[in-house]
Amino acid sequence: MALTGQFERTLDQKDRLAIPKSLREEFSSPEPTNLYITKGYDDCLELYSTEEFHQFAERLRERSSSEAEFRRFERLFFSSAENVSIDSQGRIRIPSRLVQEVSLQRELILIGVRNRAEIWNKAKWTQFQQAYESSFDDVAQKALS
Repeated sequence: MALTGQFERTLDQKDRLAIPKSLREEFSSPEPTNLYITKGYDDCLELYSTEEFHQFAERLRERSSSEAEFRRFERLFFSSAENVSIDSQGRIRIPSRLVQEVSLQRELILIGVRNRAEIWNKAKWTQFQQAYESSFDDVAQKALS
């Protein structure tokens, strides 16, 4: 599974977001009926397949919870996570508290990022791209070395 792509989306008045079929198919086969949504880094939301979410939880379980920073991360990450159903039209309902936490507006960008999808406020995604796209080579070199 490698989630990729960038999709312009609209959040409806009931905080529902349509997940493109191509992206749903990449989450798992057969297409998933639910996903996990949680607060992510850099003021976005993250979507995980059930399998990927549980694998991540298992990797965290291997770490010691005696470290204060790790306990804080676990509390914040798992308390914001929620299992959301995908309806017959391929939509999920984003919990209102998460919409508010990351200041989502009507216009969104949904991007595939390897093992997860991220949901961004369109203006914030544009700022992120403008800040880092021109230095892609430098970012890649630092991240991969």
